Amino acid sequence: MIRVILFDLGGVLVDWDGVGPLVELTGGRLSPEEARRFWFESPWVSRFERGKCTPGEFASGVVAELGLSVSPETFIEDFKSWDRGLYPGVPEMLDALRGDYILACITNNNRVYTESLIERYELDRKFHHFFVSYQTGLTKPSSEAFENVLRGIGVPPSEVVYFDDNAECVESAARSGIRAYKVSGMGQLRERMNFLREKGILGTVSRARERRVVMNAEVQIIEGGKLVRTEKMKLKPVKEFSDDTIIYENEDGRAVVFFRKKNEYILISIDMA
Repeated sequence: MIRVILFDLGGVLVDWDGVGPLVELTGGRLSPEEARRFWFESPWVSRFERGKCTPGEFASGVVAELGLSVSPETFIEDFKSWDRGLYPGVPEMLDALRGDYILACITNNNRVYTESLIERYELDRKFHHFFVSYQTGLTKPSSEAFENVLRGIGVPPSEVVYFDDNAECVESAARSGIRAYKVSGMGQLRERMNFLREKGILGTVSRARERRVVMNAEVQIIEGGKLVRTEKMKLKPVKEFSDDTIIYENEDGRAVVFFRKKNEYILISIDMA
């Protein structure tokens, strides 16, 4: 049974194109395929996406690495413009799915793009789990990035379906046991999700709501203001607040508070019954 839908951002939910512009900036020295691979293989991209350098250092490094004829300042401004925002219909789709599945994203992304998406769309609030490489220090297609997702959500890979627009990431996720599919843009994403519903891999909305979203998480148990122990619990969502907290209920009917910014689950003494 699929309980988690895991999304890539750029090329799946976000309209981002760093291939065509990079081919143009290099005067055709890079082919489209070489430009696509550049975002996986460049050491400067890796540093930037893992939070290991500033935007200025990243821009200077890429300009030197590719021998570009533009200044680092011009490059970083061009780079910012390649993020065109969410595809039409993405917020509505995520809102419709959120009550039925655990929604998560895994993205090779830097602080510049991520903070812009959060500011414009509150994108982090659309997901139960938000795995961004500049925060985790792990980039796709490494197996460690996907294993970190599975640990963080607390579900087996057989209960996860994943969508990405790069074959390398799809293949890596599949090797981790995740059902993974290559899609590009919202049109292909919707087609693939409808196909999975027809095959019974994804439930219909009504079937999904019957079972409600249940997840496993490592919960901190606090007594007297001190951490006593950490315990794995099954949780289901009860209420989401605007201050970046979500209330879950465990199997004993007790409340667990999830703090997004700290990525912590805390058991509190409130009876949910």
